[in-house]
Amino acid sequence: MRIKRLAAGLLLLAVISVAATAFVWSKGGSVPAWYPEAERPAEPARPQSPRDGADALLRRLQRDGSITVDGDDLARLATEGLAESRDGREFLRVSSGLEGRVGEGEIEVGGVFDLSAIDESALSPDARDGLVRLRQTVPFLVTGERYLGVRGAPHVAEGALAFADGATLRVGEVGVPLALIGWLSSDTDGARLQIPELRVTSVRIAGERVTMEAEPRAP
Repeated sequence: MRIKRLAAGLLLLAVISVAATAFVWSKGGSVPAWYPEAERPAEPARPQSPRDGADALLRRLQRDGSITVDGDDLARLATEGLAESRDGREFLRVSSGLEGRVGEGEIEVGGVFDLSAIDESALSPDARDGLVRLRQTVPFLVTGERYLGVRGAPHVAEGALAFADGATLRVGEVGVPLALIGWLSSDTDGARLQIPELRVTSVRIAGERVTMEAEPRAP
């Protein structure tokens, strides 16, 4: 009887696993309700200037020491931050551009990416290894265009915007806790938004806007 119960339990786990995989496959291919799907091009954008719209925001932050932004501005700053690294530039190249959202005490930044179009030779060794692990563990993510984003409550970590416990990687409409994704980061602080040339000192959300205070980075 014990063997039969064990077999029945394993069968149930298998059914749950298959059902969960099917659910993620179907929902992971869509985009969140707030994402402007109708506005994005059929093919990934090849790249617009990462400084489009971000320069004025950065000048205001440098001048005043604080800035209040909405989701659109947050996406501009995130684009500028990603463009500072070789890995970020390659991910932007295969995206349709980033979108942002602020609300309910959280921020979300994401976009539609075609990871199958990534030039692995343009990535750092760490990012290349992460892409390999991603392809091995969640292969459907690298077979075409998918919405990928990060959502969570922001806080400050080492002068950058980071995500508090409970943050999730958004794959379409599905959320996966960042803390469970070993190939991305050992903790949620691994997903950070670095503001070029500035050190963020505080962040707070009010409604659909987020206020950041910052100071110049030490040379």
